[in-house]
Amino acid sequence: MKKINRRSFNSLYDIKKLQIFLSEMRNLVSPAGYFHLGDLIFRTNKESNNFDILKDIQIWEKSGIIIGFVLYLTTESNPEFQINPDYYNTIISKDMIVWTIERAKELNLNSIEVSCLDIDKKKNEFLLANNFKPFDAPIVFMQRDLKNIPEYKLPVDYSFVTINDFPKTTQITGEESSNKENKNIIKSDKYNDDLGIRVIHKNVQIVSGCICWYDEVDKCGLFEPVGTIEEHRGKGLAFSAMVRTLLNLKNYGANKVYVRTGLDNTPAINLYKKLGFSISNYDNGFELDLNNI
Repeated sequence: MKKINRRSFNSLYDIKKLQIFLSEMRNLVSPAGYFHLGDLIFRTNKESNNFDILKDIQIWEKSGIIIGFVLYLTTESNPEFQINPDYYNTIISKDMIVWTIERAKELNLNSIEVSCLDIDKKKNEFLLANNFKPFDAPIVFMQRDLKNIPEYKLPVDYSFVTINDFPKTTQITGEESSNKENKNIIKSDKYNDDLGIRVIHKNVQIVSGCICWYDEVDKCGLFEPVGTIEEHRGKGLAFSAMVRTLLNLKNYGANKVYVRTGLDNTPAINLYKKLGFSISNYDNGFELDLNNI
């Protein structure tokens, strides 16, 4: 019988193993729901200030092959919970729940929030069977191919920049972020500067922008984040930044790209539809109240 092992994350070789695991999960369930490579690697950066690399991630593997993992952000109650569908309702999935609850209690959390795609029936059933309750509006997953990319035109006084062009910036979409977070993004294994397009106003202020994470294995990308500060909205800035990024993404050989937003975020959904995206899946939230455990 092949041995199943639970252990801590090892940054020297687990990133590649996680890439393989997530690629398999995208094929088994849905490409949209399992494109986490860029985000995952960014969060597992050793210098991240909200992730304890020794305590906040656990790996479950069988004969050296990852079959599931749980990743906790220290400041949040929503762990990334992924498992091969063949192992739901087994001792492995039960062990994952137990560890997730124990870590949540160590962090003094009152609840655990987990997301699940609408088409992932096994995960939905598993969460409900383990006392997770549906909550909140779902997240919308949208996708498009890289054909027929629309044209864009930036207004006067606006221009594109990247971090390399504007190295002292602490902004991505115009919103403030820390220098440490910015450095972590640049150092991420999956960050490409020409896929991190910002819009600058009068060569002074970053007011809009986006980042697209590219996965060379599946030849696809994921936009995260996308945004424009309020006083500069309605000028097509995010649209232009995303089009410019799509053109750059196509040069990498990508054939598909994803984006996600809240079901109630009508302006964002309309923007993405204008860019040629269509809804592919809905991601539902589930919550486990730890006060009842």
